[in-house]
Amino acid sequence: MKKVFSFLIFLLLATFFSPVFSNSPPSDEDFAPWLNECKNKILKAGGEEVAKQFSKDKRLGCSFAVLSDGQPVDIKIQLSSKDDKADASVIALVRKAAPFPQCPIPPADRSICLSFNDTFTVVHYQGRLR
Repeated sequence: MKKVFSFLIFLLLATFFSPVFSNSPPSDEDFAPWLNECKNKILKAGGEEVAKQFSKDKRLGCSFAVLSDGQPVDIKIQLSSKDDKADASVIALVRKAAPFPQCPIPPADRSICLSFNDTFTVVHYQGRLR
């Protein structure tokens, strides 16, 4: 009986702690509050005006890392709109929106991708850009 009870306790603990030991990345939903804060900072810095330059036919993808102090680094145009002025305006927008809030999910420095087309989206990039 003692062995059965010990085994059941082991199973319970293993089930409870398995996500901790699985080494799987956090889900995208876990980043949603932080990404919304980042998106709001970008919009307040003039993101709506910048977004008007883009459409289904004129798209842009931009990535950058946010350090623990909120500063953006490694700002890169991943998909150019073929309009140098529009591309530069997105890079300037990211710099103007800084500092970004610190991500509450360790590690604190995280990567973000922006997408401009007929909509403006902000997503967390699970891979590390740095």
